[in-house]
Amino acid sequence: MTPPPARASSRPSSAVIAQGVLRLAAGLYTGLVLYGSLLPFGFYARPLRGAAQAFAPGGMFGPSRTDWATNVAVFVPMSLLWMSASSGRKGWSSAWWRALLVVGGCVVLSAAIEFLQLWLPTRTSSLGELAANAVGGLLGIFLWLFVGSWMRQAMGALIEHHIREPQRSPPRPAILMVILSTYGVMLIALAGWFTRRTLGWTDALVRLSSLHLLPLYYHQQASILVSVPSAIVVACAYLPVGVLRWVIAAGGRPLRIMADACEAALWGGGIAAFFEVSKLLLDGKRADTGNILIAMLAAPIGYLLAPGLLRRFGGMIWR
Repeated sequence: MTPPPARASSRPSSAVIAQGVLRLAAGLYTGLVLYGSLLPFGFYARPLRGAAQAFAPGGMFGPSRTDWATNVAVFVPMSLLWMSASSGRKGWSSAWWRALLVVGGCVVLSAAIEFLQLWLPTRTSSLGELAANAVGGLLGIFLWLFVGSWMRQAMGALIEHHIREPQRSPPRPAILMVILSTYGVMLIALAGWFTRRTLGWTDALVRLSSLHLLPLYYHQQASILVSVPSAIVVACAYLPVGVLRWVIAAGGRPLRIMADACEAALWGGGIAAFFEVSKLLLDGKRADTGNILIAMLAAPIGYLLAPGLLRRFGGMIWR
């Protein structure tokens, strides 16, 4: 009797997983742009005619060239990510159609944002901002022509590292404890536990009552020269959470890239929440829920980078 043919592996290829990751990244970035553009959501009643009259044409550059440049920069990654994440057939004709759809989507999203901002007293809407977003979308398409294929290949290589990484024995407990302890001390120092005076619970509750709980509120209020470096520091601080998540999960368990990345996000968010709450008890420190969101985005990135990083630098942690 002829044996039945072997069943093909149900595991998706690295290219399929990479495309899913890119689509998720594009969707998350689009959501963040929409969220940040409407923050802090202080909508107020206003007749449509009055809102339309408040719409300021403002010229191409509007009242501020810095704001115009920021609007351009925000939409460059959006169109770049969507072009890299979109499937479709290979060839220039398909690419041109996708480019038109992506730029059109950027314009529609920008128009919706500018329309909603008419009912936000802390925001201004203008044709100049709409034009800046469209220019950003076009620049993202132009950038994709040079780096689009590299982005897909790089993401595919990251996923391939996860798929092809051999199953390892559990990490050495002693080395892992040293790494965890060192990392914990770094987070404690970054939170200010060693340098700030401790407050009482009454003071902490008073500070909590005056805290803006919307994520990224304080980043949006600060200058871009302050908010961007601050976000980068927080992201770098919580990238190792994803690496540690991969190390702990690497020993003999089936591969679950997306599920493990989501768990890494929860780990990062939970650890960041603990330290942000602790800042309520530290004089001169301010809790920021935006740091929790940044940690939840940074930890999965650390998880994706983990196999390549540990192949080079992490041999000593394994048995």
